[in-house]
Amino acid sequence: MIFVVVPLSALATSAKSLADGFPEIVPTVRLVSYPELLRLEKVPCGAWVLTSLSTLSNEQLSLLREFESAVIAHGSGIRLLGSPSRTLSRDAFFEEAEKIGVQSARTCSLASLESSLPDWAVLRWEHQGDWAESEAISERHDLREVLSRMVFEGLDPEHIRGVTVPGASPYLEPMGHYFQIGGESLVSDSLAEFWKGTDRESVSRGLSELLDRFGWGWARFDFARTPRGPALWRIEDGPGFIPHFDSKSLGIPGAAELRSWFLRTLRALNSSEAGDISLEIAPTRLQSLLLERPPP
Repeated sequence: MIFVVVPLSALATSAKSLADGFPEIVPTVRLVSYPELLRLEKVPCGAWVLTSLSTLSNEQLSLLREFESAVIAHGSGIRLLGSPSRTLSRDAFFEEAEKIGVQSARTCSLASLESSLPDWAVLRWEHQGDWAESEAISERHDLREVLSRMVFEGLDPEHIRGVTVPGASPYLEPMGHYFQIGGESLVSDSLAEFWKGTDRESVSRGLSELLDRFGWGWARFDFARTPRGPALWRIEDGPGFIPHFDSKSLGIPGAAELRSWFLRTLRALNSSEAGDISLEIAPTRLQSLLLERPPP
């Protein structure tokens, strides 16, 4: 079995994405919420995929490190994808990506964005795995107008940051995706010209190296196209890792290849080992509550 652990708030939408896009593997995948995981007295054998790690608070990650340590100490029966002990913040991940030559978007506070607005920026609200983005902004008065509209729609300004992509045009839609599952990786093209003039293999190798170093066993990245080549724009280690497919998206170049790859890698993770394991942890209701507490 493959157990995919998601925030409680994402359980229903994750189940729908899996059922709609990949009905063939639904019998071998079980979605589990973090509170449910920490209430288990015995953990079933299989592959356990921990998602949304970069959105959790330090307190929440500390609880998951106890679980990780107990699994490692036991030594067999359970395979973990995603490491609470090596998870980076999104900003830190972007910084590390730049060190290995992958162009990255940068995030900044609203205050710094207002004092020095770059050519193009997007306002991004993110909280507990949910997110929303504004259109691209290039003028200060647009920034204030868009921010007011987002707040009016109920988005807390404390969770809104600016995202800037160097040299980008106002059209910042993702132009390609990078997925990694259990050591296998795939860069998929949304448009044929996306990788023109870009060393695709170097980008793929660089991101694989980064994931191997910091233990992101399950991740998805979105790229935006810029004059300098693709820029790493988003990180989704949450339930968004499941590629969404409908009748329209299956017609996009590369979509069929991506779907086949996703099925193949998930099937490779599937374990036929039966039984369950008692771990040396003491799950409590307090732990469950902490895992659902909004990050600071």
